[in-house]
Amino acid sequence: MASKLDINKVIVEQSIYKTNLNYKDGSNEVDPEIGFEVEVLIAQSDESKGIIKLECHINDDLPLEEVPFNLKVVILGHFKTEQDDKFENYILNAISILFPYMRAHISTLTAISGQRPLMIPSVNVVELLKEKSEKNI
Repeated sequence: MASKLDINKVIVEQSIYKTNLNYKDGSNEVDPEIGFEVEVLIAQSDESKGIIKLECHINDDLPLEEVPFNLKVVILGHFKTEQDDKFENYILNAISILFPYMRAHISTLTAISGQRPLMIPSVNVVELLKEKSEKNI
């Protein structure tokens, strides 16, 4: 059965990577601090269209001198549902579809930057959104 949700476009809005050239631990086995932000934008003129903005920070709150790198990536996913359907009914699915793009970008970026490729673990989208909503209360 075909999905009623289509991803039209994925855009890397921002990708910031800072390397600590003086990092002495050659193993690069520091456990990264990973944080996520999610923003949902629904088109005013057409409720069947929406954008998911997924942001990931790695070691962002730590001084660069203490970690091998700091990283921030923002990815936008442009989605559309069938005309008679509302995008808001598919937000969890849309985030789940966009998340592997984020994981692949971070893995590739760290690999080509001289680090061991960092594989972001799979995320339970429901729990991620629940965490974020609890922090905003």
